[in-house]
Amino acid sequence: MTKFSIIITTFGVLEYLKECLRSLQNFEDIEILVGIDGCEKTKSAFEGFQHSKKCRFFYFPVNSGTYNVKNNLIKEAKGETILFFDSDDIALSNLLDRWDSNYDIIRLKFQDFGDKINKIEVAQGVFFIKKQILNQLIGFQPWKCNADAEFRMRVEFNNLKVKEDDVISFMRRKHDKNLTTAKNTAMGSKLRKEYENIINNKVKTKNWSNPKIEIREYYEL
Repeated sequence: MTKFSIIITTFGVLEYLKECLRSLQNFEDIEILVGIDGCEKTKSAFEGFQHSKKCRFFYFPVNSGTYNVKNNLIKEAKGETILFFDSDDIALSNLLDRWDSNYDIIRLKFQDFGDKINKIEVAQGVFFIKKQILNQLIGFQPWKCNADAEFRMRVEFNNLKVKEDDVISFMRRKHDKNLTTAKNTAMGSKLRKEYENIINNKVKTKNWSNPKIEIREYYEL
């Protein structure tokens, strides 16, 4: 049985995907599910990986949002544990060693590289989670951004066992296309503030009902 399903979504950063996938190829007992969200299919982005038994590519012809793509790929995952990873990040050799089955969720620590460097912190959207727990939570809200924060609040509300790791296990590339820096979804954007208001209202009312997963058509490559 596959131990880990690594779910990767990508939009507008296909130039980084190949390097990301290469960093994951030497791990055992894994499958890699890549969701290409509304991007033109570029042969060079998948070169060398199309025939890999570890990789499966899913093409979403309409930009449906990274969290919708994640929700769809969760249904395809065969592993006992899911790792959400980003297509512009680089795995270090100790990545899978950071999983601890005594916890429901392990949030991973990264170091920046690229235009902005030297930042070290625990990622909000890169984490291990037991698949049975993820199924109970019914995935992510179909938001454009900040659904990781809403998901985290739901995790806390359900009293799950969470560990914030203290060892760097991947490198995070900083660039202008990150959701936290892009114009419409940046940390100070109007849209992100709207989502923050929703989260704050949920905190006040304790209304943490599970989200409805929005299913979009996709094609396996």
